[in-house]
Amino acid sequence: MKTIHDYLDSLFLNVPITPETRKAKEDLSAIMEDHYHELISQGKSEHEAIGAVISEFGSVDELLQALDISSEASQEDEDWTDALSEEESFDYWQTVRYFE
Repeated sequence: MKTIHDYLDSLFLNVPITPETRKAKEDLSAIMEDHYHELISQGKSEHEAIGAVISEFGSVDELLQALDISSEASQEDEDWTDALSEEESFDYWQTVRYFE
């Protein structure tokens, strides 16, 4: 499953995070996992099932178009809520330099 999740993460890497894209990613993850388990139950090996699942899905642009989601959507402000302040960055830098 990690391979499928990593694949989805890479697909959505440059896609702005919106409620729609977040939901699309969750839905795709569920669909891909279900298909993976279906292929395993049909006797496919783990590697064959993962390869088949990944190969059956198109590019992220095709997926977003099929789901009627714009890849040009703007990112939400919440994306930056965990960013470090300049002071926190400087404190980290000082600490790291101290221990070098």
